[in-house]
Amino acid sequence: MLKNLFLPSLVLISVLAFSCVPVHAEKPQVRTMLIQVDPNAPRTKGSPVVIESSLEIERTTLRDRGTALTMYLPPMERTFNSFSARTGETIFINDSFSNGDAPLHLEALIAHTPTAADTSARTVPIPGFGMLTGAPAQGEAAKARFK
Repeated sequence: MLKNLFLPSLVLISVLAFSCVPVHAEKPQVRTMLIQVDPNAPRTKGSPVVIESSLEIERTTLRDRGTALTMYLPPMERTFNSFSARTGETIFINDSFSNGDAPLHLEALIAHTPTAADTSARTVPIPGFGMLTGAPAQGEAAKARFK
């Protein structure tokens, strides 16, 4: 009889013991950082700005269609999201960037400007309309308007 009671009581005690353990979710560790311009760095036109940070700064490179934008930023938890516009720009957005305790919305933009060959290849003459490049002379204004 003692054997019959021992096993169920052992199971009951272990179930009660494990169910009474307090459960807590650990808050993810947030890395705070402070970024500021070094006041002792020489400042001249065209020279890069020297940044001092309380955290290690790592190289971040954003790439789009053969173009690269390199920045030195503190480590981030999430990567950039990218969006392409019809006008040729690519926007990179990171909404989890923070400076100290202040959350920031960090955006970077890569703009692709067409070369002269690309622009001329896209220009299509429309019948009945003149092609104007720049301002016409006085006598040519009337001709260009009514072609």
